[in-house]
Amino acid sequence: MEKEIGNKDFAIWLLGDSNPKNWQDILLAPLDPRHPARHSIWTSVLDVIQDEVFRRCRTRVDTSAIYIRNAIEDPSMKPPSDTVDWKEDVISYIDELSKLLKQHRPILLFCFVLVHFHSSLLDGRSNRNQTRLLAIGVQSR
Repeated sequence: MEKEIGNKDFAIWLLGDSNPKNWQDILLAPLDPRHPARHSIWTSVLDVIQDEVFRRCRTRVDTSAIYIRNAIEDPSMKPPSDTVDWKEDVISYIDELSKLLKQHRPILLFCFVLVHFHSSLLDGRSNRNQTRLLAIGVQSR
């Protein structure tokens, strides 16, 4: 599975949780359209965005440019949702994402995550960045 797809300089970013454990050898990219999570979560959000963009600008969002990646690649490294002591590997992923956010400054960041590290991405960042974080919590079963 590719680590990321899309354009890092695009205004919209999608951040998934981790590669799906049973699908990571089959899917081509994070939030691959063949995985049900893509449609149960993202498709409805994208429909609203496309409708609003079309009504205001008479155009559509180029969805191929949206930057998409998972917060953690290896699903076995994902910390349990009740832990506050993350492994160094997890911290390095979060640090990498934070650096990318500071460098590319997307306008919208959609987080589709099971764990609670999405708020760590924006810690210590300047308000001048103007990135809007929309964390869509997904309950684990």
